[in-house]
Amino acid sequence: MTPARDAVSPHSLTGWIRDALQREDSWGDEQTSFLESILATAEGSRALASLVVTTLRLRASAFKPEQMGAVGMLLPSIEAFWNNPNPETFQKLRIARW
Repeated sequence: MTPARDAVSPHSLTGWIRDALQREDSWGDEQTSFLESILATAEGSRALASLVVTTLRLRASAFKPEQMGAVGMLLPSIEAFWNNPNPETFQKLRIARW
């Protein structure tokens, strides 16, 4: 069995996320470390990639968040997480989903 040739490091994934979200500034060391800890697992990588796609779709929508029902109401929690990714904002986002 050989290691995956195309394995991507969590550090490069944080750069991809930052670029995809069109962030002009970078996150601090603690925030980056937190994101990388999530990205260290396949499940965490899938969850954050899905969150990036959801964020971009909601931002691009012609509708206001309140017009999109439950999904649109998540946007403030999603944006709060991307502005300050840490355990607290992540937990609030998880709670908002349910």
